[in-house]
Amino acid sequence: MKKINFKYSFILLIVIFFCSSCEDNDSNFYNVQYIAANGLITIETLPSYTTTNPSNNVIYLSGTFSRFLPEANQSTLLDIYQTTNSPKFNFSYILEKKIDATNWEIINNPLVIDKGTAITGSYILGTCLYNSTTQNYEYRVGIRLLTAGNYRMSFGYNSDFVNTVELRSESLQGNIFLNINSSIPTLDAGGFYNFTVN
Repeated sequence: MKKINFKYSFILLIVIFFCSSCEDNDSNFYNVQYIAANGLITIETLPSYTTTNPSNNVIYLSGTFSRFLPEANQSTLLDIYQTTNSPKFNFSYILEKKIDATNWEIINNPLVIDKGTAITGSYILGTCLYNSTTQNYEYRVGIRLLTAGNYRMSFGYNSDFVNTVELRSESLQGNIFLNINSSIPTLDAGGFYNFTVN
C-alpha cells in the first residue's frame, strides 16, 4: 500500500510541476514582443486622382524603414533584424469604394508592385522585404484606380488597432516575433484615409 501511495504521490508531483510551469500568457508562449515606431508606412497622397491620367490613377503605399528602430525607455536602437531573424514584415489593409449613402465595397483592383510583395483578396497583405545592401525593410505598392467615386483606405482589418498599421515579423528559427504599431498621420479619427477619384 505504501508503494502505491508513493507512486501516485510522485505522479501527482510531476503533474503539478508541469501545470505550474505552463504559460498562461499567449504573448510569452508564442514569444511575441511589441514596440511602437511612428511613420513606417506612408500613403503617398496626391492633390487629385483621376482614372484617365497615368500619373495620378494609382494610389501608392510605401514603407522604407531601418532595421534599427528606437525603443521606449532605451538609449540604444533596437536591431529588429537581429532580434527577429525576419526577412519580412507583413501588414494588411483594404481599399473600399462608396456604393450608396451608407455602404462601401472592398475593391480588388490590379496592383502595381515596385518594392516588396502584395497579395490581394478580401484584403491586401503587404510584405516589407529586407534589403541587406541598404539594411532597410522596403515596400512600395500601388492600387490602380479604375472608376470614379469616393474611396477610403484603412488598416484595421487584421489588427486590434484602428489608427495605426500593425507590422508583424515573419521570424525564423525560434526568434522573437515582433509586432510594430506605427501611426499614419493622414488617417482620420475613424482610421480612414478618404479621397475622391474623378
